[in-house]
Amino acid sequence: MSLHPDLTAPEWAQRLRQTDIRKLYEQDASGRVEDAAVNAIGTRLLARCGSLLAADAAVRGKAECPQCGCVIKHDSRGDEQLVCSGCSWAGTWGAYRQSLKGQNLRLGNLRPVVEHFVGHFAHFRTARERLIQIDFLLHQFQSRGDHPGEVFATSLLEGKEEDVEQFLETLEYGERSTSELVRMRAHYREGLSQRETVRKKEKEKARQIRRDQKEMIRRRADAVKADGPPAPVPTPRVPQKVIARLYYLDAKGIYDEDLLDEVGCHLLARIESIMVVTRTTHGQVKCPLCPKVVEANLLSEGPIACDCGWVSTGFAIREFYKGRRLTAGGMEPYYEEFLSSFPHACGYRAKMVLVDQLIHRFHDFMAQREDVMTRSRAGAANLIEGKAWEVNDFLDGLTYDDNSTAGLAAVRQVWRNRLGRDRQEDGNVG
Repeated sequence: MSLHPDLTAPEWAQRLRQTDIRKLYEQDASGRVEDAAVNAIGTRLLARCGSLLAADAAVRGKAECPQCGCVIKHDSRGDEQLVCSGCSWAGTWGAYRQSLKGQNLRLGNLRPVVEHFVGHFAHFRTARERLIQIDFLLHQFQSRGDHPGEVFATSLLEGKEEDVEQFLETLEYGERSTSELVRMRAHYREGLSQRETVRKKEKEKARQIRRDQKEMIRRRADAVKADGPPAPVPTPRVPQKVIARLYYLDAKGIYDEDLLDEVGCHLLARIESIMVVTRTTHGQVKCPLCPKVVEANLLSEGPIACDCGWVSTGFAIREFYKGRRLTAGGMEPYYEEFLSSFPHACGYRAKMVLVDQLIHRFHDFMAQREDVMTRSRAGAANLIEGKAWEVNDFLDGLTYDDNSTAGLAAVRQVWRNRLGRDRQEDGNVG
């Protein structure tokens, strides 16, 4: 059965303009209610209520055929075919559901009220009787538990919730207005007052929860401070300017062994910190006051204590290391290799090659392991100061020349080739 390209879903009736409703109430306040005006508004409200009922039924598994009005049962799957048994229309639930978006077709728990309006409006004969039914419908609330929730008129009238509320508050009433309308307005205002009270209580409750959470965090932090640092203080990342100077001098043929040792020792200390945190996350917590290691679960609520007197909590340790880029990310073998090789390396060239391979191999490895980290993040950002993209650009801009240590340029070229492929693949995916 073919699709009808010009009719894929019902044409939902639009919400009414506030100005049309206001004119109706102004007429009633002046003592004259015209049948034509009431019937015009009532007809449009009937159409809108019909759309509300149809939309509510559709999301419950009973879609209305946009061509003949027959009910089509469905399982709410996006690609499910909707086929009408009464005519030649067919479509998908996904397209049907798309037509509901942005239409403000919220019925809430007022189906009985809307069904009553649709079924009985035409039975009322006089204009005032019909106006009372319209007024009753506009001033309903979609209840939330035992308290009034959203004003139902937002599903009937154009405008945001606060605009519709203000509109209903400013409708004109006078001595000659229909008495039932005045009573309904008082009932509506009582509902608004009750809803505002509930809102204030909920806001205060939410604020109190946030205050309690902050107080709990503060107390935990104070308890940890009283007994010492929450965990071993990690070594910060290596500044970019130090590494940049090392490569600049190397490219000039100036082999500064003191500077190289400074960079290498800093990397060693940083890796040691990363390994400590990695072991900590696996339950091996290193005491910051003595060499002992305490077995503990960082997710437990109880204290973590060492025989030397140090006390902390899993929460305090997690917060202490949070956001410091101290995760190994599956790179333990490379760390262990650098930790064992650099202290025993002889000569400037051997040390420089180890440093160069570490910062570039780390990034290249992470780029190949999509299950560990995406290609858009530079792995060396755990070792070198800066955001991921800044470290990426920094590594790409390091100074090389003919006088650079043998082997560095080749490593850089391999790294650049890989980086280029990653960026191209990322661009294709995007």
